[in-house]
Amino acid sequence: MGAEMLIKSLPPLVFITLLLSGCVSDNSISRHATDLIAQYRALGTDPEMSVNTADSIKGARQFLQPFYDLGKVDRDRGFSRAEAQRRVESFEGLPMFKAAAQHERFNNQSYSTEYPEQKAALALSAATETYMDGYNGKP
Repeated sequence: MGAEMLIKSLPPLVFITLLLSGCVSDNSISRHATDLIAQYRALGTDPEMSVNTADSIKGARQFLQPFYDLGKVDRDRGFSRAEAQRRVESFEGLPMFKAAAQHERFNNQSYSTEYPEQKAALALSAATETYMDGYNGKP
């Protein structure tokens, strides 16, 4: 009777496993983009504004893709870990990671964002982690 019970419980276990594995982000860029947007939203937004999370994540993916690609290129060029760390440190000087560069778009208009310093720091952190994932070969 133990074998019959195991056979009967196998299909639900397989289904649950497949269902849960479908919830996992597909790659490093998607994970970091999703986390970045979640952190932005946790900072708070104007209650009268509606945020399209899917579009925001798509934009974050497009923003992070070059950092991942650069990490892969640097690894292929034979950069040492110290050189990769210097590359990451150089990101801090990029204008896109300055508080003044933080803007939001709404109806094709650009607006100053709330919490620009925090959002700049979150974007820098996401770019750094995405670069290192590319450098380390993480999918």
